[in-house]
Amino acid sequence: MEPGPSGVRAVLFDLDNTLVDFLRMKRTASDAAARAMVVAGADFPFAPQEAGDILFGEYMQDIEGNSVFEAFLRRHHKQKLGLGQHAVDRITAAAVNAYLKAKLLHTEPYPGVRATLVALARSGLRLGVLTDAPRFKAYQRLEAAGLVDFFDFVVTSTDSGATKPMPQAFKAALDLFALPPPQVLMVGDWPEKDMAGAKAAGMRTAWARYGKPGAPVPPEAEWVLDSVEGLIPLLRLVGPVR
Repeated sequence: MEPGPSGVRAVLFDLDNTLVDFLRMKRTASDAAARAMVVAGADFPFAPQEAGDILFGEYMQDIEGNSVFEAFLRRHHKQKLGLGQHAVDRITAAAVNAYLKAKLLHTEPYPGVRATLVALARSGLRLGVLTDAPRFKAYQRLEAAGLVDFFDFVVTSTDSGATKPMPQAFKAALDLFALPPPQVLMVGDWPEKDMAGAKAAGMRTAWARYGKPGAPVPPEAEWVLDSVEGLIPLLRLVGPVR
């Protein structure tokens, strides 16, 4: 690996698949929701385990959507004429409750995240989060993972009115750091949104390869992290940042 970035005074993290294993959580919660729908009376033309696969795939088309369970039920329930609104609400409520319980249990940081954030903070580096998630859902995930108190701020699409890689999203975070872009290192898993967006904003970039296993290294990534703990030697954390 190349020498670490000199002059970095702050680290800006993506949230999903960088700090927390979002896809694993989403998949586990989708399986739980599908099973709950079947138990509550949903009549699908496929087995419960297949329902979880299909629900997860449809959720990925609208990753933060709130109507996915009802839409899934109405699309796949075999007896459409017998599916009144009371039945829809009862089955959907079971799905949402099961989903939320599983989500809470399985929203976990990647191994080494807490230790890395402690090391960065102790070295005097400022820390922030930039995510395309809506504000409330971002805080839900950070709080469930036990990470929310590590960060100076959390910038979401709700706050900036923009999603990555739009310049406004990165400018909102840079304004809160009150630092020039070359003094901020962006860590994220999404090549186009995180790496290309941060590079265009003038920031340094470290690609969280562990969040996108098997994907090619994006050209905008200056450094590649096989685990989040790779930030510690990268930033040469031997003492407080001056």
